[in-house]
Amino acid sequence: KRGITATVLIKEGVLKKNQFVSGGGAVAKVRILEDFNGNSIDSAGPSDPVLIVGFDKIPPVGSGLRAFFSLKEAKEYAEKSAEAARKIVLAQGSKEELPEVGIIIKGDTTGSAEAILEELRKLARDYYNLKFLRAEAGDVSDDDIKLASSSKNPIVVSFRVKVPLPTQDLADKIGIGIWSFDIIYDIYD
Repeated sequence: KRGITATVLIKEGVLKKNQFVSGGGAVAKVRILEDFNGNSIDSAGPSDPVLIVGFDKIPPVGSGLRAFFSLKEAKEYAEKSAEAARKIVLAQGSKEELPEVGIIIKGDTTGSAEAILEELRKLARDYYNLKFLRAEAGDVSDDDIKLASSSKNPIVVSFRVKVPLPTQDLADKIGIGIWSFDIIYDIYD
C-alpha cells in the first residue's frame, strides 16, 4: 500500500524529503524517507542506509541513484541512464572472445543479491562476458529456470534460499546448473 520502495546507501551529499531521485530508469519523489530502524527522517547524509518510498517502477539491483530538485531533471537523467545501460549491453555483446554466461541470482535478501552481483561483476571484467538476467530475493523458481534457459551457458546462483525439488528436476532436465552458497565470497572463488 505504500508503493515501490528501495533501500539505498547514501554515498555523498544529503538526501531530503520531497527531492526526486533517479537511476536505472526509475524515478521517485521521496515521499517517505526512513532510517535503518524504520523511523521517519527528514534528511540523510553520507553512509546512512535509508528506505525510499515512491518509485514509479522497481529500480534494478545495484543501480546508482542521483538526487534532483525537479521532476523534469530526474526524468531526463532516467532517460540518459537507460540509454547508457543499453550501450553497455551492446558493448558487452561485442565481447565475442570471452565466453558468454547467463546468470540468475537469487538471495535471501535484496542486499545479498546486490553483493553477489558486485562479486560476479569482478569476474565479468577479466574472464567472462556475464549476462545478468535477474538478481532478486526469493527462492529459486521454475520461472528462473525458464528465463535462464534463454541464454548461453546458464547458471543460477542461490544464496541461502531454497531450491524446491520440482525446480531442481526441471533444471537438471534442461541442463542448467544451480550453484548454492552460504558465504558470498565463496561465489567469487
